[in-house]
Amino acid sequence: MHMADSLLSVEIGTVFAVISGTAIVMSTRKIENDKKILPMIAVMAAFVFAAQMINFTIPGTGSSGHLGGAILLTRVLGPPAALLAISSVLIIQAFFFADGGLIALGTNIFNMGIIPVFIVYPFFQKWIEGDKYSKKLQRTMLFLSALIAVTLGALSVVIQTSFSGVLEINFIHFALLMLPIHLFIGIGEGLISISVMEFIASNAPALIIKTTDVSNNQGLKENQKSGIPKAARAMLILTLFIAAFLSWFASSHPDGLEWSIEKSSLTLNENSNQNTGHQEITFADKSVDFQEKFAPLPDYAIKEGNNALTEKAGTSLSGIMGSLLVMVFLLLFIFGYKLLQKLTQRHAKS
Repeated sequence: MHMADSLLSVEIGTVFAVISGTAIVMSTRKIENDKKILPMIAVMAAFVFAAQMINFTIPGTGSSGHLGGAILLTRVLGPPAALLAISSVLIIQAFFFADGGLIALGTNIFNMGIIPVFIVYPFFQKWIEGDKYSKKLQRTMLFLSALIAVTLGALSVVIQTSFSGVLEINFIHFALLMLPIHLFIGIGEGLISISVMEFIASNAPALIIKTTDVSNNQGLKENQKSGIPKAARAMLILTLFIAAFLSWFASSHPDGLEWSIEKSSLTLNENSNQNTGHQEITFADKSVDFQEKFAPLPDYAIKEGNNALTEKAGTSLSGIMGSLLVMVFLLLFIFGYKLLQKLTQRHAKS
């Protein structure tokens, strides 16, 4: 559900860039600068990057979907860390793999990060995390939260595209395509989230923390911290395996958003504001050109590669490099922000 720049006006893209940027800064302030917690966050972000490379086919539609991962990340890491993790994934995808537009980066973070993390998950949190509820109810609520998050994200895409006015769009028609297909994708999202949670709970329980631990800046209990390095290493090995090999088996069908656009036959709205429209389209074109020229592995493939072996090598390279880049970028961002925050506080005191 990565939006392209061709769907958005610069104004809408800017508004959501500000919203998403503000949410990221506020979330970073709540992250504890702990050398054992931060690798856990980085590994989970890398895992979601690798998992997103595996598109699953929606039977009978000619479409596909992939894990969004924000609900899963929120369940494991808590809201602030989850938003930073999914944002890092989307940033690396946009700049290194030309997956999702640069103008659309703020909207993609909003749709795939803020909506699941801060709007949907809090509503289900007490049932998902509450010890007094049965495992069956916890799994059911996790499934529903993932399903609703994907569906609301799809609705947000329709609204953002409609308000942008860049394309001729029948709001109802586009919504009737987007919502049902993403309902099916949401079912896949829910099932995958449950499966991964069960795997983590069985094999790496130290990775799972209570939302209140992070949001209240209390960190993990000491006995949890001692188990994190081993659990993080295990998740990293699984992540690299998915990135290098399982990514080969991704569906070749277009994802739900691309499929909906094809079916709705969206075209450039030349009758809106011609001057503004011309500037917006030109800016979007320049953004796309920038990605095509400077993204090392656009579409997760080696440039000029057209044989099966080269395609697989490109996919594996993209998966491994992307997973590691997400980890490095996330850690550098958090360390850099915390360092800047410390220097600012010292300057204020002096």
